[in-house]
Amino acid sequence: MEMWPVSRFVMYEKNPRKNDAQIDRMVGSIQEFGFRLPVLAKSDGLVVDGHLRIKAAQRMGIEEIPVILADGMTDAQIKAFRLLANKSANWAEWDIELLAEELNALESSGLSAEVAGFTDAEADEIKILADIELIENTKKDNGIDGESMGVGQVRIKVVLPPGCLDSLEKAILATGMNNRAQAVKHICEMYLEER
Repeated sequence: MEMWPVSRFVMYEKNPRKNDAQIDRMVGSIQEFGFRLPVLAKSDGLVVDGHLRIKAAQRMGIEEIPVILADGMTDAQIKAFRLLANKSANWAEWDIELLAEELNALESSGLSAEVAGFTDAEADEIKILADIELIENTKKDNGIDGESMGVGQVRIKVVLPPGCLDSLEKAILATGMNNRAQAVKHICEMYLEER
């Protein structure tokens, strides 16, 4: 790994990734964590991966950033890797319950979801989906199919759009529990006992 002046990099003109609207988010990430991911480039300065990080560094006035050289790759490999680096982040799916737990842990430690790349609206939506997933899992664990669970459970999916926690949030707060997942599980168990 080497340190290069930002001015040495040559942006790939045919980069299909449109990321100018995300520069401020990357600036926030670099401010929080430092410049942790080096840019990948050829010795002539041509950027293989890291266009957004370079733009953020320019906006922040950072003069030098880390780089890893990609000189051992053919031009075809560089084209393929450039696409792979951007596409591979989308291959995996999230475990919504675990993601919600991680976001809650961040918030408990005083960090916002935005530091991790999620907007507040996205974080709210994830928490709602995790709560719904927990309800669905509780139904399965107790041998109740979707039909017999009743209209109320189906209505949760329809009535609570992203960013709108109303009924479910009030029920969670009413339990007095700090852990959202445990609170939703408690609510489900109470519902099952009443049936």
